[in-house]
Amino acid sequence: MTSTFVEDAGQDESNLAKFYSSNGKREVREVNLSNKWAGGAFISTPTDLVSMINNAREIIDVQTLFDLISVQNLSDGKSTGYGMGFRISKVQANNSIIVHHGGRSVGARSFLLLLPAEQIVVAVCANSEADFGMKEVYQIATMFTK
Repeated sequence: MTSTFVEDAGQDESNLAKFYSSNGKREVREVNLSNKWAGGAFISTPTDLVSMINNAREIIDVQTLFDLISVQNLSDGKSTGYGMGFRISKVQANNSIIVHHGGRSVGARSFLLLLPAEQIVVAVCANSEADFGMKEVYQIATMFTK
């Protein structure tokens, strides 16, 4: 992962994309996210996000990876539908598992999706407040399942 870092106030941002509103016509105001690293201040690329998933076993052991994507339960036993940073969904048509996480910030949107059984990883990043999510990224992933 050579293009992933946390935003830091005052760093040189001349090589970063500009961020735009949802209509793509208006550059959004500058936002300093350096005070919330864990909640959205990471800057990355789709290539690095896919690399992170593809190389996860080299960084953490399989049990830890499983713990990150395992759905957690509340104290009353009710499922949260959420792991430790990832959501887990099932495709109704074939009961396959989708592991995913999306994020948005002022002027940006990203989504990371993994189909474990098919060993397919798709990352989409936009430098606008684009309106896409699991449904759209899953459609891209299915292009590689046939």
